[in-house]
Amino acid sequence: MEEDRLKNYEIKPRPIGKGCYSYVYFAKDTLNQRKVAIKKLFDVGMGKKEALIMKKYGVSPFLPEIYESFTIENKFYIVMEWCSGRRIGHWNFHSKGRKFGRKKATLITINLLKALEKIHNIGFTHCDLLPKNVLIEDDNPNKVKLIDFGLAKPITKSSLYGDLHNAALMCIYLINGVVSRQLVDDLKTIDKPLKEVLYKSFHSDITKRYQSTKEFIEALTPLQEDF
Repeated sequence: MEEDRLKNYEIKPRPIGKGCYSYVYFAKDTLNQRKVAIKKLFDVGMGKKEALIMKKYGVSPFLPEIYESFTIENKFYIVMEWCSGRRIGHWNFHSKGRKFGRKKATLITINLLKALEKIHNIGFTHCDLLPKNVLIEDDNPNKVKLIDFGLAKPITKSSLYGDLHNAALMCIYLINGVVSRQLVDDLKTIDKPLKEVLYKSFHSDITKRYQSTKEFIEALTPLQEDF
């Protein structure tokens, strides 16, 4: 199969992912003999911000590890860990996806909150926690990755609530396979203990919402069945 060469990387020419500002390619690192993903960004400033976030959060089982980044011919490249999983959904919460059931959905949500916690701890929010930005390998809740930090921004109360709101929507999505425009109807399908935990993320009084990922994780953990 035809391949392109960039530094010590052999790159498959067909992108495995496309966004408004970037392409993602599968590649082989011939120096370290490992599979990698290479993200090519057309906005160098955006690429540098994304690389900085990845370097700052370090290593997590629920976030891709960055190996290096560089600029070539006014394009920015991020070389990162190859994640073999598939996306949980094609786009947003209103696009139909697969149902994972309560047990798996709860554990996946906890692990995604742990990923968000790493990002929040370095002073950023993800701002794009959607099914298209979550990978899962072999449908194993302990093998999920939150990807794509292009929309991440410095943390504020508003953006923090946004991340936690989307984490709750993600749990509903994983149980029901979709989130409708009527949240009340979506919550009817969920058992009362879990419903009460999730509803707190949507409370009209923001002072009564979760104030951190840690608080949300602590509320979900007692409901988690052993997986």
